[in-house]
Amino acid sequence: MKNYLDLLSIAIVSLTNLESKTLEQAAKACQVALNEENLRIFAEIITNIAQQHPELIRHAVTLWENLPSQQQLPSQIILLADYLDRFSRKCPSANNQQLEQLGLKLLIDLLFYSTDHGSDRLWSVIES
Repeated sequence: MKNYLDLLSIAIVSLTNLESKTLEQAAKACQVALNEENLRIFAEIITNIAQQHPELIRHAVTLWENLPSQQQLPSQIILLADYLDRFSRKCPSANNQQLEQLGLKLLIDLLFYSTDHGSDRLWSVIES
């Protein structure tokens, strides 16, 4: 589940355009000693950042949901285009279409983790 946390951290940093130093330090700590406590700390950091930006996450998800009715692509919506650009630059190399789909799916995940019980939800995903 470490890879999932890495992807979530890339997604939240890409959306909020925050400096990723804190998350990078947490990720390095998790790599040094990959144990439950470090994973929980990393998950808490991600959910805390998401909980500080629920409106931004909700807005991005709403824009994405409205794309079909507006007959637009994510690249035509500034917030989504910027997010996906930053996300693709920080992600390991992969197919652009796959990266776009992954980035958009992670927005939905972040929406759930930005709620009051987001850390519990994320931890239940990690444990399963």
